[in-house]
Amino acid sequence: MKNDSPVTLAIVLMNAVMFLASVTVGEAFVSAGVMDFELVSGGQLYRLLTAMFLHGSIDHIVGNMLFLFAMGEMVERAAGHVKYAVIYILAGIAGNAVSYLYEMISGIRYSSLGASGAVYGIFGALIVMSIKKVSGINIVKSRIPLAIIYCLYSSFAMPNIDYAAHIGGLLFGMLLTALLVKKGGGDDYSEVYYYG
Repeated sequence: MKNDSPVTLAIVLMNAVMFLASVTVGEAFVSAGVMDFELVSGGQLYRLLTAMFLHGSIDHIVGNMLFLFAMGEMVERAAGHVKYAVIYILAGIAGNAVSYLYEMISGIRYSSLGASGAVYGIFGALIVMSIKKVSGINIVKSRIPLAIIYCLYSSFAMPNIDYAAHIGGLLFGMLLTALLVKKGGGDDYSEVYYYG
């Protein structure tokens, strides 16, 4: 990855470190940060954030980070580092919040974890920036099939998918990008777990 996308690189590394820690420490580490309806209802709101950095399997983290690696670089360069980081974090939190609301409404209870809500938020940002023709958004056509394959794989091929987190992250990423990123582009850059 080029040095012009340090936030993407930092997120990938942070997720990798957290995954290694979860493998080393075990279930107790994951349980301390996973999305759990009862615990969030009891006031542990930090889980809306921490669950974004936990993954349930090697396939889970590799899929999320490959997609982020491929798409995040383009979005970060065009939006700017700060706006990109804000979109990633808030879309991930929003995805988990939508998942929580779905549990509240449906009465179905499950634990969930993963960066997919945030990653889908970045995909939503890419969609909006492409439509707005944001300056600096260089859509690498060879990466588009990767994005489509990832979305299909993460939505249908893997078991126990947290669809609410995916949808919430995607929509919130689109909304944030519409609000934060102008046509001119970024201003801080010069040119069983349910997997979320």
